[in-house]
Amino acid sequence: MKFVEGKGKTVDEAVKKALKELGVSKDEVKIEVMEETENKGLFGFGSSKSVKVKVSLQEDNESRDLKSKSKEILTKILELMDIKAEVIAKETKETVELEIRTEDAAILIGKRGQTLNSLQDIITLMVNKGGVEIRKRFVVDTEDYRRRRSEVLINLAQRSAQDVLKTRQEIELEPMIPQERYIIHSTLQDYPRITTQSRGEGINRRVVILPK
Repeated sequence: MKFVEGKGKTVDEAVKKALKELGVSKDEVKIEVMEETENKGLFGFGSSKSVKVKVSLQEDNESRDLKSKSKEILTKILELMDIKAEVIAKETKETVELEIRTEDAAILIGKRGQTLNSLQDIITLMVNKGGVEIRKRFVVDTEDYRRRRSEVLINLAQRSAQDVLKTRQEIELEPMIPQERYIIHSTLQDYPRITTQSRGEGINRRVVILPK
């Protein structure tokens, strides 16, 4: 959840500062008073009060914020890449989906989706700046590439599983991003004589299919 901590001499002053930083109105947030202190001056004279509040976007507003902010970031990146495109943002329970409509889809996809994957990473990092706890995953797609790639991976998993059953030898697949590894794992999770695991670190992490 996105939140900002505000400080002031009164609750109203602290909340106003936080709202200004968030760029929203008071009815779009949840306010929590975290700390109220009274600082006494010398010999008890000239005391002053300070208040600290936590102002959080309500869940619906958080979703709109994630959707609009990620769309804005992706649109700006495409402009810098000199690619004419339209970005359509959609939301599901678990993801914020950013569909790019353009004539330069091949450039944006890259080899095995590497460019799309990089765009996803950049958006996640940029939205994450400033204390946003991301509850949803960003998915960048164009020309229905994600669905087509998913079908390829499902077929790869099934063929590889059959080879493992025949040879009783493990098969190590190419390095993949987390969401692609998940497709392999979930495709084979109910195979009775097959198991899968991930090996490696970072960009070299891959799925290994093994006989039980």
